Amino acid sequence: MSHAGHDISTWPARLGVKPGDTIQLMADLTRVAWNARRAGKRFSADGFLDAFADAVGPTGTVLVPTYNFDLREGDAFDVRRTRSISGALANAAIDHPRFRRTPHPLHSFAVTGAGSDALIRSTEKSSFGPASPFAYLLEHKATLIAIDLPLNDA
Repeated sequence: MSHAGHDISTWPARLGVKPGDTIQLMADLTRVAWNARRAGKRFSADGFLDAFADAVGPTGTVLVPTYNFDLREGDAFDVRRTRSISGALANAAIDHPRFRRTPHPLHSFAVTGAGSDALIRSTEKSSFGPASPFAYLLEHKATLIAIDLPLNDA
C-alpha cells in the first residue's frame, strides 16, 4: 500500500462514504495499526473513528457494534463502563466523546451523528425489533464497512 493509503483520513472517501450516509463500522485494528506504524505513520483508534464520523457529517450516522454476549444473570450493564466483546474498535468507540452507546445489554452500538439521539433513547426490548439499531440500519439503507475481518466474524 502506498504511503497515501496509510492516511486514515482518506479511507472513508476511498471506500465511497459520503455525507449523509449511515454506516455500520467494524474493523480489526491490529493489522491496520501495524501497517501504519511500518509506514512511519501514527495510528489511533480515535482518529480512525473521527475519519468516518467526519465523512458522514452531521446528517449521517456511524454505528459501531459493542456487543456483550458474556453477561450473566444478575450482571449489571452500564452503557459507559461495561466493556464490549466486539474488540478494540468497539471499546475505543465506547470511550470516544463523540459516540454514545445504545441501551440494549446484548446488542448495543456506539453511535454518532444524526440518528444517535433516537437510538440511545430507544426503549426497544428486542435486539431486532422495530426500534432497534438493526431496524435503523435497514431503514436507512446502511452500508456495512468491515475492515480486515473474516466474513464469518463480520
